[in-house]
Amino acid sequence: MGSFVNKLKGFMFLVLLFLSSFLGSLVFGGFLLPVFFLRPSVFRHLYDYMIGLWLWFAAVRLFLFAEAVFTPSRKDGM
Repeated sequence: MGSFVNKLKGFMFLVLLFLSSFLGSLVFGGFLLPVFFLRPSVFRHLYDYMIGLWLWFAAVRLFLFAEAVFTPSRKDGM
């Protein structure tokens, strides 16, 4: 039974990752489109911030569904 639950969680993660990456850019772009025409530099700043949050969102879902553990690492010289 545990194996089936893990497979179901993995499938749910993949479906949510695909849908959010495909539809999320349309949603954020749609809400910020008026800002693009008024202040392009502000649009760029806000959109970069939203994309950063979107990357974190995928990692959090992976943590919640697959119970993955993230360890930050850094190469020397970066």
